[in-house]
Parts: sequence; structure tokens; C-alpha cells
Amino acid sequence: MIDYRIVQPGVDLPIDEYRDLYTRAFPEYDEAQVPSRVLLGIDGDRVLGFLSGHLHDRHTFYVQHIGFCVPQLEGRWELYLGGLQALHQYGYRYLLGAIDASNTRALVWGLESGFRIIGTRQATSGVLYVEVIRDGETADR
Repeated sequence: MIDYRIVQPGVDLPIDEYRDLYTRAFPEYDEAQVPSRVLLGIDGDRVLGFLSGHLHDRHTFYVQHIGFCVPQLEGRWELYLGGLQALHQYGYRYLLGAIDASNTRALVWGLESGFRIIGTRQATSGVLYVEVIRDGETADR
């Protein structure tokens, strides 16, 4: 069974441990992108994946990254959905995110898991992002 736990990088999770988790899931690490909270998906003593982001307000969590740390578990729907549900159980009614418009897999997963599109924005780099929100009171119905 997967246990979900929220930690704060630099407080109860050393920054170098967060960097290690992140680089197991993504090829490049940006020192400027350390999140305020990380939800860890843990099985025994092994971290399977994480959702990282920032508090938007007391009821809203901005999801910045979703990473799978064990290659054979990459893309596992139940790990992804369990993490979203765990954030809601921690008291965040709303989950916000921005998905690169060219990442169709992430867009489909987002929509299938209850996120709704609320807009788009173009970053200064030129990347187009689709802004999404998930309401914990209605997403799983």
C-alpha cells in the first residue's frame, strides 16, 4: 500500500534529497525551482514518486511537478491519481497547474483525472501553457 506524506524541502527533507528525487524523474534540475511542499508516495522505505509545488492559498495547492522515481512505475495511473486524492485529503480543495500545450499525454491525464481547463498563457520563453484546476469536491464523481 502506498503511503502519502507532505514534506518541506529544507525543513524536513534536505534539499539534496529533493534534488536526488527530482533527477530520478527528470533530466535537468533547476536550483531556482525548489518547491515549498512535496507530497511523497512511499512504499515501505522506498519513494515511488512525488508531486511538488507551492501553496497558492490555504485551500489551493499549485502543482508544479509530478515525478515517478521508479522507472517501472512511470505512468502508473493509480500512483498519479492517489497523489492527487492525497493532496485533497490534506485539506487542499483546489489543485492548480500549468501543462505545456505540446505535452498531450499530460493534458489527457489531467482531463481524465478531473482537471478542467481555465485558460492559457504564454511564458516569456514562448512556451504555451494550458492552465488547469481540479476541485476535490467534484473531481472524483
